[in-house]
This record gives sequence, structure tokens and C-alpha cells, in this order.
Amino acid sequence: MKTTKLLLVLVCTFITLSAAAQPNQAAKSKGMTLQMDFVVAKEKSADFEKMYRTIYVPALKTRKGYLGSKLIRLFADNYEKQILAEPTIYNYQMQLYFDSEENRKAWVASDIHVKKAWPSAVALAKKVIWHGYDVVDDDNNQR
Repeated sequence: MKTTKLLLVLVCTFITLSAAAQPNQAAKSKGMTLQMDFVVAKEKSADFEKMYRTIYVPALKTRKGYLGSKLIRLFADNYEKQILAEPTIYNYQMQLYFDSEENRKAWVASDIHVKKAWPSAVALAKKVIWHGYDVVDDDNNQR
């Protein structure tokens, strides 16, 4: 009896952990976005922005399921203080949009990402972190 209960607990725990390791499926997803935050030295800013336009985006456009991306630069320090923004060390953010997590994973595993796009980005950054999100809703085509 104890063995059966232990086995049941282990199976339930495995199922719970497996579900937690997957993207959130509570709401139907409209795709996914990967948000990457970068610390880029001021003297490398122009090169980082050029890399996004000339290397990263053309590579992304070759991938199945790619929907779009944005490169976002943090406001200047004095303006960040004026709007009472939360302090951060990250001065750039790249947002990648894919129709599914599976297609994003295929992008990450692709030769063009592994050998060209990603090394080009991290070579210009002091630090990078990332988070994945389900796209739950958007205001595209809503009036």
C-alpha cells in the first residue's frame, strides 16, 4: 500500500513538473515573444543597432513562424529619472515574436542563429538576460 501511494505521489509530481516546464496554456496563446535585455557600452551602441538591422533581422526572416521583432533602446538617464522609471542596468531590449515556442526553439537551434546572429549580438554586449512570454492578446486591427 505504501509503495502504491509513493508511486502515485511520484507520478503526480512528474505530471505537475512537466506541465510547469511548458509555456502557460491557461489562455489560448496568439504566439510567443522572447524578451532579451542587453547591457551595451555607449561606444558600441551604433554597432549593436547596425547588427540588429543587418544580421539579426535578415537571419530571423528566414525562419518558419517568425512574426516580427523590435529593438528598443532605453531613454536617456535624465529622462528616465524625470518619468520616475525603475532603475535598470539594461539599455537595450530585443523582442522576437514567433507563432509558437516550437518554431522559436527551431530558430535557436538553427545554424544561422548559432554561428552568426547570436554570436554577433553577445559580442557587442556586456550582459544579456532573457524571458519567454505567451502572447495572450494584442491590439492589432482593433479600433
